[in-house]
Amino acid sequence: METDTEKLKKSEKSSEQKKIPKICSWCGMIFSIDDWEFKTGHKIHVTHGICPKCFAKEKAEGEKIK
Repeated sequence: METDTEKLKKSEKSSEQKKIPKICSWCGMIFSIDDWEFKTGHKIHVTHGICPKCFAKEKAEGEKIK
């Protein structure tokens, strides 16, 4: 039978790959789904960023202000 310490060491070493969607904070669309490696058992969450379309729009708006 495994001890708690052995179980902990085993879980720390084992990992799994999961896909995590990136959601644009500006328009709310999913613009990327990336593979990430996590320790087994950890919860994963979506991540946010800015999609290329919104980035181009914001960049153009910023250039108008200059």
